[in-house]
Amino acid sequence: MVDQTGLSTISLELFVETLGLPLEGHGGDCYHSEQIAGCKSLGIWPLSQTAEACFGTAHWPVERPVPQVSIEFDVADAAAVDPAARELEQAE
Repeated sequence: MVDQTGLSTISLELFVETLGLPLEGHGGDCYHSEQIAGCKSLGIWPLSQTAEACFGTAHWPVERPVPQVSIEFDVADAAAVDPAARELEQAE
């Protein structure tokens, strides 16, 4: 999950207190958990760190839409990627 401005106190209260997510701080505005039922891993971090990971700079390129969320799916191995992608495309 990408927080565009950094994780504010209000955002953190929403995720931890209201939704009850067991998030742990990992330096700065990064929070993470691998203790949520049905979810292998959930991370919340600021857009600047997402930009750094994707583009090597702390600034998101203005010509690209700002992401609101990113979702990753785990599959067994590289051969399982295409069938999994087709399954997602066919789901409604």
